Amino acid sequence: MNKIGNVYFWNAKDYMVTDNYFIILKDHKINVFKYEEIEKIYKKTFVCLSRVGMVEKYLYIYLKNGEEYKILINSTLVRSEEVMDISDFLISKNIEVIDKGD
Repeated sequence: MNKIGNVYFWNAKDYMVTDNYFIILKDHKINVFKYEEIEKIYKKTFVCLSRVGMVEKYLYIYLKNGEEYKILINSTLVRSEEVMDISDFLISKNIEVIDKGD
C-alpha cells in the first residue's frame, strides 16, 4: 500500500486513481501505470438519440507505449458507479500531458 500511496478516487467498477499510480481493469486484466507514462488525454461527449436527454462524456487516456483507455467521467443516467472528471488531476500529476480538450 505504501507504494501506491493514498487513493484519490475509486469508481468501484474498473479503475482507481492513487498518489503514484493509475490502476484500471481492461479486458479482465489489471493494468497499472505511472502518470509519467501518459502522453495525451481528451474528452468526448456522446448523445444518445434513442434515449432523449441521455448524454455521456468519456475521458480517453493514451500512454506513450500506445496503450489507450476510456473511462466514463459524466453521465445523465442514474448509475450504480460513481463518476468523476479526473483530467485536471492527471495533468497535475504530469504537466507534460497533452490535453486535447473537448
